[in-house]
Amino acid sequence: MRKILLISFILILTNSFADELTKVGVVNVNEVYTRFIKESADARKFDEYKKTIQEEISKRRIEIDQIDKELIEARDDDNIDLVAQLESELQIKKINLQEYTRYKNMELNARISSDATKNDFSKKFEEAIKRVGMQNGYSVIFQSSDPNLIWYHNDVDVTELVIKALMN
Repeated sequence: MRKILLISFILILTNSFADELTKVGVVNVNEVYTRFIKESADARKFDEYKKTIQEEISKRRIEIDQIDKELIEARDDDNIDLVAQLESELQIKKINLQEYTRYKNMELNARISSDATKNDFSKKFEEAIKRVGMQNGYSVIFQSSDPNLIWYHNDVDVTELVIKALMN
């Protein structure tokens, strides 16, 4: 009887210890990055900034169109002085629009690829992984893209938990 009780106790102890050691999670980093960036406050600020740039470009194009119309009327009226003035103004506005657009596109691209944004995400991502692991009792969490990972069941995918942790 003692042997059965001792064996049962050892099996229960071993089984619960094994469960703690083998809880493994898998996360799809690309999915987390894509969804986090899309839904983050930084992304919304970026989109708002992009929208203000587009509005400014539209406003400048409207001004150019207006000058174009005035230029056509001045040509129709044979007003040589006004034609010269409007052509000069039109040329300056077009160059300014090109420069503004080029500069703002460079600025937007720099923001997208900035190391600060990537580093900020990396830190938040690492903290979220740790939080998910600690709160849910995972011993290890692998990247789903790890070439050494041959197969995993969807039950161990913690991608949604990591995304939720990032959003909080």
